[in-house]
Amino acid sequence: SGSVIPPSSQLWTPPPEPSLVDLLYLDSYNVKSGTSDVGSSEHHLKELAAALGSGLVTRGHTLVVVDDNFDADKHEFDGGDGGGGNNAGEVRDGALSEAVPLCYNPDTKIEGKGRLVNDFMTEAGCDRLFYGLECGWLC
Repeated sequence: SGSVIPPSSQLWTPPPEPSLVDLLYLDSYNVKSGTSDVGSSEHHLKELAAALGSGLVTRGHTLVVVDDNFDADKHEFDGGDGGGGNNAGEVRDGALSEAVPLCYNPDTKIEGKGRLVNDFMTEAGCDRLFYGLECGWLC
């Protein structure tokens, strides 16, 4: 996919003086409601690996955020296919008030787009700064 490997040099030219990335926001491969998150979470881990390999995403500088995550025990987020083609995702049964505690619990097991990114970042000793439909890490 073009989001992991840049298109050919005829279509894409890097900036003349690249600078460090402040925010890397990953949200490109949706998880369909009721299906496995494996393909999407693998894709987002590959995007992170490509970004880390570029040298522009650095430890202590870049905030990494992945959209469309949910609490593995509650399964309350529908995974980002949200309908209408807007990639918005939605909380099941309108249970937004039940989803909010995920944002404050660092021990929550994440599923969805960020599952493998979470595993990688945790293993690398990065801090999860926030947890919810969007999860963010800083190393």
